[in-house]
Amino acid sequence: MPQLCTDPWYSILLCSWTIFLIFSPMKILPHQPLNDPTSQSSALKTNIWHWTW
Repeated sequence: MPQLCTDPWYSILLCSWTIFLIFSPMKILPHQPLNDPTSQSSALKTNIWHWTW
């Protein structure tokens, strides 16, 4: 049964995850977030909810 022979499948899995983990941060990290969470331009708004039950 070829499914029980793990040599080619394990190497393909390992190689594909290595490529994925190397190239995905290169593509993701250059993007800038649209809403910078550290900006202080917006005032903090706290909405108080009054539950009527």
